[in-house]
Amino acid sequence: MAGEPRAASPSLALTGLFAGAAFVLARSLGADGIAAAALLALAAVACARGSGRSAAPPGRLGLALGLAALAAGVAVAPPPGLTRALDALPLATELLCALGFAATLLPGREPLIARYTRLDWGTVPPECEGYARRLTAFWAGLLFLLGLVHGLVLAGVLAVPGGTLLAANLGVVAAAFLGEHLVRTLRFPHLGVASPLRTWRVMLRAGWQEAILSSSPTPPPSRHRHAG
Repeated sequence: MAGEPRAASPSLALTGLFAGAAFVLARSLGADGIAAAALLALAAVACARGSGRSAAPPGRLGLALGLAALAAGVAVAPPPGLTRALDALPLATELLCALGFAATLLPGREPLIARYTRLDWGTVPPECEGYARRLTAFWAGLLFLLGLVHGLVLAGVLAVPGGTLLAANLGVVAAAFLGEHLVRTLRFPHLGVASPLRTWRVMLRAGWQEAILSSSPTPPPSRHRHAG
């Protein structure tokens, strides 16, 4: 039986929230250099972080310094074509994340939400298996639709300012994320209140490379009793 889930440090999450807010605000104001610098600064912080209690290796520290220097340069002197690249970035991100969710629904793989549940509790309660699969499909579909809207805007079919569209998409994702926790609390009251902060920490622990982009098969879901 698994013990209590280990709390993850919220420092990178907070840095990501600040960087994301800076990116959206800068794009809304037309300051594309600042927007790109915010993303590069976030990447620099992520590279500089160590694993657990160990410090980051020198190579990663060097990369972090390089990214920080690049962020400063882009903020001061935005390169040509930066605006078009930033316009396409949300589209690419949404489609890649949708593909990441959908890939875990293929035969022989564990749905991404079930993987998060297993990481959090040590097992997936049998009554949650179907819900986890449906929720994984929901996020894949929602992110694909948001990406489709972004693509229509980039193609000139829809006339929506880039900053407004980005803020609206983030609002939709945030509303869906928070609303799902309410639904989950009502659907499975015996599991307690579903906490968005706890889910966010589990996502950080899982890591995007492993939890979102991994396409390797996973072991069959455990049928052990729900932890805790």
